[in-house]
Amino acid sequence: MSYGVTLPQQLSAFAAFLGVGFLLGAAFELFRFLRCLFLGERASSVRVQDVFFCAFSFFALFFSFLSFSGGVFRLHLLLAALAGFLSFRLTLGSVCRRVLDFLQRKTGLAANRVLRPFFAFSKAARTRIFFALRSLLQTFCAVRRGRAAARNIKKL
Repeated sequence: MSYGVTLPQQLSAFAAFLGVGFLLGAAFELFRFLRCLFLGERASSVRVQDVFFCAFSFFALFFSFLSFSGGVFRLHLLLAALAGFLSFRLTLGSVCRRVLDFLQRKTGLAANRVLRPFFAFSKAARTRIFFALRSLLQTFCAVRRGRAAARNIKKL
């Protein structure tokens, strides 16, 4: 009973893992774009994005090993996935990054134009509410002080 793997099987698995690595590079750029668009560049959001990407990569590689190599871990296939990831990051990744950064700036500017009047209104409303509450509290405190003063006068 032989468990040998033929050369065409190895080459097809190698090509498949190059493709998986390439797709992981595209997924990394997508995760980075979504993080920058919604979460910002805070350290906590970067950590969350890294954890999600690592989990996504683990499952993608795990199922790729199951389907292309029969569940057997082979280092050259993992290196092929790494080569595919790096090939995307060094070639199309830079172009994709520029396009996504451009989209992020444009969507940020559009959202800023749309939401600025609302936030300006809400700031004015918050200011008015704050001053109204402050004057109400001052009036309430003055009434309490007046009552306390009246009680003190009666005690004399």
